[in-house]
Amino acid sequence: MKIVLTLLTIISFFTACVDKNGFDNFGFSLQKQQWENNFISSKIEDQNEFQGTISAVYLNKVIPEKYHNSEYFYLSIYLKDTTQKLSFTLNDEASISVKELENNDEFQSFVQTKKQWTKYYIVEFAEQKENDVLNFKAYNNTLSSNKMVFKKDE
Repeated sequence: MKIVLTLLTIISFFTACVDKNGFDNFGFSLQKQQWENNFISSKIEDQNEFQGTISAVYLNKVIPEKYHNSEYFYLSIYLKDTTQKLSFTLNDEASISVKELENNDEFQSFVQTKKQWTKYYIVEFAEQKENDVLNFKAYNNTLSSNKMVFKKDE
């Protein structure tokens, strides 16, 4: 009887935690959870030497009512050499538009700290109707990021 009672206690303890996830204890909104789930960072390198960082968020999944009919990304970019400009591709297609954002943009609630040495952008690409996997990359003549892979639908 003691063994059965002990096993039932252990089983009920583990099954009580099944419906929780990592965001439950932090009080994140659904949009903030989507932001974190669609956030990827990469180094920017010049012949294997660190030159900066890039973080990208796939906005179509975070704010679908505003960002649709194209593929949109929010970028946070830090480069050691601030004169360098980057280009962006999605599945080897160039971006349609790149808009630099002010430091107090609409995404401030998602980004806890805004740094004066970091630049923020919204980048638009043509809609990828045939691809569920989005391969994002930043580069120029000397610098490049690693490929960042996003999934359109889960």
